[in-house]
Amino acid sequence: MVPAPPRHYTAAMPALGLAQNHPRRNVRLDTLVRLRWLAIIGQTTAVLGVYYGLDFELPIYACLAVIALAAWLNVALRLRFHITQRLDPDRAAWLLAFDIGELAVLLFLTGGLQNPFAFLFLGPVLLSATALPPRFTLMLGGFAVACATVLVFVHYPLPWDSEDPLKLPPIYMMGVWLSILLAIGFIGVYAWQITEESRQLADALAATSSPASSAAQRAGVFTVRVMAASRRAAPGRRGPSPERALPAPSARSRRRGRGR
Repeated sequence: MVPAPPRHYTAAMPALGLAQNHPRRNVRLDTLVRLRWLAIIGQTTAVLGVYYGLDFELPIYACLAVIALAAWLNVALRLRFHITQRLDPDRAAWLLAFDIGELAVLLFLTGGLQNPFAFLFLGPVLLSATALPPRFTLMLGGFAVACATVLVFVHYPLPWDSEDPLKLPPIYMMGVWLSILLAIGFIGVYAWQITEESRQLADALAATSSPASSAAQRAGVFTVRVMAASRRAAPGRRGPSPERALPAPSARSRRRGRGR
């Protein structure tokens, strides 16, 4: 007979399964660290390629110092925290805000929104929309839009040919700013909606699978009990025969019977 699991254990099974299927909105530290290393490699390649490959003037040491700060933060995070740790939403939001600020400083040193890499503001906001609660996404999106707004008016010249400098009209810059704003809003909301629907589907599957497995387990126990009871009550099973039950006569009793 298989003992039935305690009630408190079966009641906690749906919550436990839900926590294992997908935890609440958070993100692994390893994910942010890997993405930042990828950004560091790309930023370093772009800065060195423009300065040495295209021979354009730009504050290279200031740019490399900003990139080195991001690399130092990654090393510090790996030394201080376990890499598989899941971050609370507020801590993950602070790290994504650092990424937005670091990108804003690099764009400030390399032309502001005239720099074609200005659309990378969308990256941290998109990651927040898929992994963090909506309020953190709204704050990060607002911070990214604020940085983009400042970069419209305040920035270093775009690295370009000194003999033929590139001058973009203000109306074009306002169009770039508006496109960044719309991209952050539209793609952020779309990513959040898709992710939220996936989470709701996972919740529904976890909630329905746990009662089904418990019912199947109870049905299996009931079937075993019924089969055991039917075997005990089967009419074909009889007790031992009377002849086999009586002991065989001994040799002395046989001699006495012959003498008589």
